[in-house]
Amino acid sequence: MQVGIFLTNQNPVGSDPVSALEEQLAMTRLARDRGWDLVATGQHYLTEGASQLQLVPFLSRLAAEAGHMTGVAGILLIGLHNPVEMAEMVASLVRAGVDVDRVVPRRRLEDAFLALVGDNSRGSGDR
Repeated sequence: MQVGIFLTNQNPVGSDPVSALEEQLAMTRLARDRGWDLVATGQHYLTEGASQLQLVPFLSRLAAEAGHMTGVAGILLIGLHNPVEMAEMVASLVRAGVDVDRVVPRRRLEDAFLALVGDNSRGSGDR
């Protein structure tokens, strides 16, 4: 079994982003030093009332602190990005030592959701 930490990297608007980032990095170092296996983060595109660093630069920065830990990009809606930019971001993650296990190029949000949870999420159709 592997143990990891998921960092939201969401902070109240108006908070000090440098201090907030340092807190996230400190948590990553603590998890690393305690022998944890994974560090993960995700991205929300509409964060009303909160600020958030972009996923790929944030995860790349975490990789510098994570050492042996595997980096995980929880959800990245690649259909909302330019394909060339997306390829560059994934290549940057790989170069930073983040294991990119699967990239699913889906255009529709429903398809992206089904790729994560499987076709059984549709239910039996009795509704």
